[in-house]
Formats: sequence, C-alpha cells, structure tokens
Amino acid sequence: MAADRSGDLAVRVWVRGRAAIVLAYEGAALTTARRYADQAVALSDRPSLGRVQALMAQAHVAAGRGDRSGAVALDTDARRVFDYVASADGEVSDTAVPPWRMVTFRSMLYARLGMPDPGAEAQETADRTRPVDLPRFATHIELHRGLTMVKAGDSAGGVAYAWRAMDALPADRRSQSLSLMLREVEQAASRR
Repeated sequence: MAADRSGDLAVRVWVRGRAAIVLAYEGAALTTARRYADQAVALSDRPSLGRVQALMAQAHVAAGRGDRSGAVALDTDARRVFDYVASADGEVSDTAVPPWRMVTFRSMLYARLGMPDPGAEAQETADRTRPVDLPRFATHIELHRGLTMVKAGDSAGGVAYAWRAMDALPADRRSQSLSLMLREVEQAASRR
C-alpha cells in the first residue's frame, strides 16, 4: 500500500517483485507469490530489478505447479532482463540482485525441476561468485544440491546431504528460508 501511495512506478514494481521472489523462492504462499509477481509484470515491461524478481518468482511458481517448460521459459525471460539491470558483482543488499544472487534463484529453480545440468552450472557459478563472507548463502546452495539428489532418485542421500549442510552452519546463522528449504528436501524425499 505504501508503494502504491508513493506513485513511483519503479517502487511499485520492485516491492511486488521482491515480495514475490521471497515467497516463491522459499516455496511458501505460492498463490500470493504469483499474484504479486503477475501484478509487478503487468505494471511495467521496463527492465528493472523488480521485473527480474517477479519473472523469477513466476518461474518458481510454475515449477511448483509442475510446469517445467513454463518455468524454463520464464527463467530465460528473467535472464534477458537481468542482463540489462544486474546489480554490481559482489553487492550485498536485500535491494540488490547481483550475479551471485541471480544464480542462487536459478539453482533452486532447477533443483525443484529436477534438472541437474543447469542446476549444477548455477550452483558452481554461485559458489565461485558469491562473496566469501556469506556462509548462509553457501548453505542455500548445499540444500539445493540435496534437493537435486532427491529429485534424481537418491532420497536418503539427498536428505542426509541437506542435513549435513544445515548442521555445518552455526544455529545463530540459520534462517526461516533455510528451514523451509530443508523441509522441502524432506517432503520431496517422502513423495518418492
């Protein structure tokens, strides 16, 4: 509501895009994530970080619905926009989408889709480009790897891998996002 009252179109798009990607990346409230993402995309087709996040959220929602081709197409659209508006390499801010954060979004997307090749490429790029002082985001990637293992048929190994990654991170550095991802790995294993 505050973004809408501001009358600033870029702020309106960013707020919706950011809210959408946070929910969709965590696999939480996908209906709400989709609504925010759709609103952001409808507000403006101008390249922006808000649009990138909204498109990536739409891709994650599509993955959650089992729409592999839709998710991949939305990822492609998001990467095209990202090429114009990426934040600086190594930038660390909740308002930024530097390359390391974009590949983190993509890593989770391809883990969810059970597509190990693009997922592994995104994971390796994230590990190589992420600032070294962000161990929590390194754990994100490790949980994505665990989910990838589960989707490839190694349920026990994927869950064990994810738990080792979580246990390696000090308890005070863990987040709700990590807990939700760990639960997603376990749920994917229980469905196999």
